[in-house]
Amino acid sequence: MNKRVMTVAEAIQYQKEVWGRVVFGRDALYAIARTKTVPVVRVGKGRMYFPRTSLEALLNGNQENE
Repeated sequence: MNKRVMTVAEAIQYQKEVWGRVVFGRDALYAIARTKTVPVVRVGKGRMYFPRTSLEALLNGNQENE
């Protein structure tokens, strides 16, 4: 998957492809977005996209609040 930003469903699929398992599920991703642990792109009312770099930072354990 070469997308720069992903929806929650795409982020879960990306985890399966890259890591072979799902580390952060749907509820966890929403909680991460709510607490602003990593940067998330919000569009309109309730739509959010996770940049690939933010997701990789989470998966590598490098959570930085930018």
